[in-house]
Amino acid sequence: MSRKTKSTERKTIDAGLPTTLSERVKVVMETYEDYREFYQGETTKYSLCYQILVIVTLSGSALTPILLLSKALSSHPVWQAIPGAIGALAAAINAAFRYRQEWAQAYFTLSALKNEYERFRARTQPDYGGRNTTDEAALNAFQDRISFLVMSEVAAWRNETFNNEPARGPKPEGTQSG
Repeated sequence: MSRKTKSTERKTIDAGLPTTLSERVKVVMETYEDYREFYQGETTKYSLCYQILVIVTLSGSALTPILLLSKALSSHPVWQAIPGAIGALAAAINAAFRYRQEWAQAYFTLSALKNEYERFRARTQPDYGGRNTTDEAALNAFQDRISFLVMSEVAAWRNETFNNEPARGPKPEGTQSG
């Protein structure tokens, strides 16, 4: 590739990048809002999945003994077993997909993102305030911290997925990670 082509490519790439502080603030705030909306959606999704499956599990467990004692259904044992089977399946799905844990982790990340935003808005020390902290330095710190939160979540997900063991929380004493 010639020097002229590389220079032209560079100008094309740089053309869409923010050049002023106000443009950078806009991009960083859009990024923050995207993250916040994503984790709000994940929190809602996982909490609903968990709560619905718990209700199904409890309902199936509660209905089973009642149906077993019912004389009307005593000649149809399949109908007596269905609520218990559905409850067991709901409990297994909840355990396999870890909706409660995912709900907690998404909520933790959402809360941490919101906290960073509030600290940035208030320019709290030491990260976002102080006599020698410029708006640009505060913006850089905010972008770094929200990116760190999201990438920490990605790293935890990757470790859980590929190491097949939970990466969140402390490891029990005497155990070794793979």
